[in-house]
Amino acid sequence: MHVHEPLRTVHATLEAAQWRVVSQLLAEALEMSTEQRPAVIARVAADDRKVAEELRSLLDAASARSSPLDQPICALERILEEACGQSRIGRQLGPYRIVALIGCGGMGEVYRAERVDGQYEQQVAVKMMRDSFYRHHAVSRFRAERQILASLDHPNLAKVFGGGVTHDGHPYFVMELVAGEPIDIYVERQRLTVGQRLKLFRTVCQVVHYAHVKGVIHRDLKPSNILVTHDGTVKLLDFGAAKRIALADSSSNPVTHTAERLLTLAYASPEQVRGGKITPASDIYSLGVVLYRLLTCTTPYPSASPGSDYELAKAICETRPRAPSRVASVPIEERRRLRGDVDAVVSMALRKDPAKRYASAEQFGDDLLRHLQRVPVHARGRA
Repeated sequence: MHVHEPLRTVHATLEAAQWRVVSQLLAEALEMSTEQRPAVIARVAADDRKVAEELRSLLDAASARSSPLDQPICALERILEEACGQSRIGRQLGPYRIVALIGCGGMGEVYRAERVDGQYEQQVAVKMMRDSFYRHHAVSRFRAERQILASLDHPNLAKVFGGGVTHDGHPYFVMELVAGEPIDIYVERQRLTVGQRLKLFRTVCQVVHYAHVKGVIHRDLKPSNILVTHDGTVKLLDFGAAKRIALADSSSNPVTHTAERLLTLAYASPEQVRGGKITPASDIYSLGVVLYRLLTCTTPYPSASPGSDYELAKAICETRPRAPSRVASVPIEERRRLRGDVDAVVSMALRKDPAKRYASAEQFGDDLLRHLQRVPVHARGRA
């Protein structure tokens, strides 16, 4: 009863036209993951705060129910597909046999597989598209990811070896198996100094810049998609949300519709949250969030209530993060290392206006190199 009580108060203030908007938006949002919904709410709030609050209340009420049938369609898909994924263990795809399920993502499952044709021993990763209620769109996006990866060749990207379609119609591709751990876990376990973390992060900037030069925006940069191997090699993974851009004028390209947009809210840029144009500058913002976490072990927006996607989305769009040197729990000498240049570099990457961030991921990395070489950084001059 307490869930519905506040809704009646809001209902009385909404007009019929507003209710039609709420109804349409609710139907759209219920088919999204919980991470995608705040972007819709934030976009609506810019035009009509009452409608946005009502939409948020209804979505919160829907999320509070415990029955699996009350979950969004995409969540039900994932539950069913994870169960189905276990049944694929032991199946053979060409010369490879599936050995284990490594993980599940928004578009499919990733398996570890081994070569069994006797030619040579090899362990690989197989990414297979999961079933979807929107199969045509899912197949198109999955093939786009496969084509993007096949077109890229960089030592810090996983190599693609081939692909195909299973006998039951699931597209898949075979790629390099990366044995590593997320970059934020790696730097903590290795107890890297600030300088060592900056050097490692420069490699991330370089591979992201390579993708941008090739006309690809990643759109989902986060620590779990940036692995570091036992020998310290960075590998950028998961281009499932990536989008190609026209190299001549990346800023003029339209973004995908809200229902198609994939993001991880904690690392999303303000323009992604608002449903604005997505350009390489959006990746640069996400890189800034990753670097902030590597230096402070926390988010740039700790004031947002835990579990409240709406408040986090609002903070991303409106709140200026505190300087890393004021947040990091590190020895005093390391804190001094952050104060000044590093604070300025991170702040520039996290600017709300895409035009005021670094012009490229390469420039972002170069400014970190200038700091490491004890040369004045460009971010200080543009503060």
